[in-house]
Amino acid sequence: MDSQYYQEFLTLVETKNFWEASERLFIGESSLSKHISRMEMELGVKLFDRSSRRVELTKYGKLFIPFAEQIVRAQASYKEAIINAQEEEHGVVQLGMLPSASQYRITDLFVRFHDAFPESLIKVKEDDSLLLKKAVRDRQCELAFIRESRSEPIDDSDLVKIPFAHDYMVALFPRTDPMAEAPSVSMAQLQGEKFIMLNQQTSLYDICVNACLRAGFTPHVIFACHRLDTILDLVTQGMGISLLMNRHVMIPPHAGFDDHVSGFAVVPVEPRVESVIYLTYRKNAELSQTALNFIECMKEYLEEQEEQEQQ
Repeated sequence: MDSQYYQEFLTLVETKNFWEASERLFIGESSLSKHISRMEMELGVKLFDRSSRRVELTKYGKLFIPFAEQIVRAQASYKEAIINAQEEEHGVVQLGMLPSASQYRITDLFVRFHDAFPESLIKVKEDDSLLLKKAVRDRQCELAFIRESRSEPIDDSDLVKIPFAHDYMVALFPRTDPMAEAPSVSMAQLQGEKFIMLNQQTSLYDICVNACLRAGFTPHVIFACHRLDTILDLVTQGMGISLLMNRHVMIPPHAGFDDHVSGFAVVPVEPRVESVIYLTYRKNAELSQTALNFIECMKEYLEEQEEQEQQ
């Protein structure tokens, strides 16, 4: 039986409609019908009742579902294993990365690694810390840069975390706001403000909201998005204030950043709320040589940075 038939069967189970299933599978409706008929002929039973407009599973079709799912999972697993083996052989590392890589000089590390290992390739998966941790645990990434609150460390006993960079929270005000000229602002002073935040279900959103909760209030979030330039523009136009990390606004994250600089003020938050950028990987993982080279390259980079700061 053709291996692709199992996925076609499961798609038809989900849609109960040949046309819809064929659209999802990018094959012709007649081809899908022939494939299902071949499956039924080979198995010697009817999997679907085609007597009505919407196909329905027979008792044999229902019985077949868990076996088809198991076969599809096995196919995906061995394909992933083959790809990973090929990538390891050719010096490829799957690396998870925060969208704010340039602000934390992670891109400098990429350049350094490329200079040292020009034949190696970094394949980047960009996402939030919460999803990157899952990608590491699910073996979709060997390594990942993640963010965590320094005051609320997470006990990930299955992960190794190497500190790479530190940052601290700042409040962003429109230039016309009375707080724009303040040397610092306490979290309690922000109660009653309208907040413009990065998206919910992100590590930075949780860090900011938790800081507000510790100060005794729940922030009134009127707008949340994933684009930093949108947040800066809305603050500039006086729609509300925002909480970000200092490095988000210390280094230009996008073209045209200078146009916004005069439109908002950056004020440190007291007491200091810090976050840490870690390079993480599974504790018991057998890392590829490329991943090990990247870790060693990062450690050398950090040692050089520390020496420069001490001079």
